[in-house]
Amino acid sequence: MTQPAANLSAALKKDRSPKGGGVAETFRTGEKKVPTKKATYELPQDLHRALHLHAVTTGVSMRDLVVKYIKEGLTNDGVDLK
Repeated sequence: MTQPAANLSAALKKDRSPKGGGVAETFRTGEKKVPTKKATYELPQDLHRALHLHAVTTGVSMRDLVVKYIKEGLTNDGVDLK
């Protein structure tokens, strides 16, 4: 019989890093996979609240909304995204 402490130790040492892009990647279907970069921005609380509420009510992730709005803004400013 294996010692419980040994099982716990083995479980804690097990590699738990995401192998396929994590949970977000699991649920993104039908999208063309493009290389991404992680970015962190501070938003005013009221803007974040409005974005979050809009995401919840439309069923679209905040990430997807931000990407959409950045693309629209850049296009409106005349930036060629191709």
